[in-house]
Amino acid sequence: MASTGLILAFEDVEWLKPVHEFAEETHNVVQWGLYTFFILHVAGVIWADLTKYNGIVSRMINGREKN
Repeated sequence: MASTGLILAFEDVEWLKPVHEFAEETHNVVQWGLYTFFILHVAGVIWADLTKYNGIVSRMINGREKN
């Protein structure tokens, strides 16, 4: 994503113009992939906290071990 972001930032550079459209599409796909991963990750942590690993979020934040 950093590479494609740099390509998009320097759109006025002549030798990058042929890959600008591909970089923009790739950048958008990776962006939405990261959004999806983040949402699923947070949902998974909440699910784990409510089921098998009760209190795991509190332990991560406070740094306490399970008794």
